[in-house]
Amino acid sequence: MTVAERRDAVGFLHGRGLSVQRACQLVGLHRSTDHYQARPDQTTDLLDRIQQLAQRHPRYGYRRICALLRREGLVNKKRVQRLWQQARLQVRKHRRKRRRVSGGSVVLQATYPGHVWTYDFIYDACRNGTQLTILTVMDEYTREGLALAVATSLPSKRVIAVLACLFASHGAPAYLGSDNGPEFIAKAVQSWLAQHQTARRVHRSWLSLAKCLWREL
Repeated sequence: MTVAERRDAVGFLHGRGLSVQRACQLVGLHRSTDHYQARPDQTTDLLDRIQQLAQRHPRYGYRRICALLRREGLVNKKRVQRLWQQARLQVRKHRRKRRRVSGGSVVLQATYPGHVWTYDFIYDACRNGTQLTILTVMDEYTREGLALAVATSLPSKRVIAVLACLFASHGAPAYLGSDNGPEFIAKAVQSWLAQHQTARRVHRSWLSLAKCLWREL
């Protein structure tokens, strides 16, 4: 028998003259269960109110919605959070689009000498603490170190000067790989490379290539 059926049985026996206590004993129902009155379900009304506020304030989270509900009466914060998650009212986070660097190419691997060069900066310091900037240039196919320029500062003009000497002695490569450092995406460098019909390729493994060149030199 269900609890509801046992309550009906207690009511029937009590109507025939038995005490409530004796009737509960006969049907095996605790007296507190027989006297229990179910509270009206307020979840539906609260959820409807939460959805109304969420539509009115689409950028609000459950904490701010809970603050609005507290002005209308005491509301349990955890209960609001549970209903908020069940209704899937979480504010969606917009993912930022990654900026594409202009001038990138689709070349994946060098196939002949002079096809792809890689250039980048590595850093060191003198004994007196003076910081040194080292520009390395390497042919990806032959793994030959083409240049190693050392100075305390290597702005875009110095980078162009080093590349100009290499282009004059080796010829211009089809692609020049680098990272996205400010020295390499400078407008002056990009303009100079465009004049020599050399496409730029963003190389994600520039650090390993620079270290390899440093070991070979």
